[in-house]
Parts: sequence; structure tokens; C-alpha cells
Amino acid sequence: GSGVLEGVKADKSKVKLTIFDDLSQTTLEVFKEDGKTLVSKKVTSKDKSSTEEKFNEKGEVSEKTITRADGTRLEYTEIKSDGSGKAKEVLKGYTLEGTSTAEKTTFMIKEGTVTLSKNISKSGEVSVELNDTDSTAGTKKTGAWNSGTSTLTITVNSKKTKDLVFTKENTTDT
Repeated sequence: GSGVLEGVKADKSKVKLTIFDDLSQTTLEVFKEDGKTLVSKKVTSKDKSSTEEKFNEKGEVSEKTITRADGTRLEYTEIKSDGSGKAKEVLKGYTLEGTSTAEKTTFMIKEGTVTLSKNISKSGEVSVELNDTDSTAGTKKTGAWNSGTSTLTITVNSKKTKDLVFTKENTTDT
């Protein structure tokens, strides 16, 4: 059933496990000896998604991993007090690396003259941009982002070549 279980580890740190009344999620918190300063916290939901946070000496988040129900992950490391740091999105088959600020996370992929930027705002909104430095009109790629369908349409020489769909959970090729 639901409830709270508390204990003390061998190193004198304190552990608290909370199971919600509706059994929809559990929270595992590890505190320093004082019982107040968080060391780590993991919230796991019924759908197997989770958020795990590690805290620095000041009690500020220094690392954060969000695991989605499908197993893909958003990992934030070296988080500073202003919210900036490194970011990594681990999808099925590939990993995107980028940076994080207090406002958004940006992942960039560069291939030849093309740079694809994926931005995730703090509210979870996804936007994508494509920039091609190719100066030849016949081979220069352009990208048009449609936020309503979360689709980036890539065109070369005014002909559609590919649609990429970017959601909060994944990226697909249509």
C-alpha cells in the first residue's frame, strides 16, 4: 500500500521512501546526517518514467536525469546555480549533446554545411531550426518548422526531401 518509510544508512545519511496514496508514483530521497539537506531524489511513476536529481553541498540541483516511459533520457550535468550546464538526449539509436540555460535546452547536430538545432523550453515546448551555409542554390537545404504538427520539412531546390517529427518524447522520420 501507500505510506512513508524512513531509515538511516551506515554512513548516517537518512533515507525516505514515499509511496503515493493512489500508488501512481514513489519518491526516494537521501538526506545528509542533518535530515534536511538533500543529497539525491528519485521520483518514479507507474508508467516507468522517472526523474532523478543529485544535489551539491548547497542543496542545489547539480545533475538531473529524466527517463521517459519509452526508455529515452534527458540528462543534465554540471548544472550551475543560474540553471546553465551540459545536456544530453539519449534516444533510440543515437545521442544528442548540447547545452542548457535557465530558459531552454539546445541540441545541435552538424553535418557538412547543415546545422540542425533542437530547442526544448523549460515548459517542454520543442522547436527545431535548420541552417545551411551552402551557397549553391541547387544544393542548399532549407527547413520550415510547423509547431502545430511538430514537423520540420526539409527542402532542397524548392523540392521537399524529408519530414522530421520532433515530439517531447522522441524524433521520427516520415
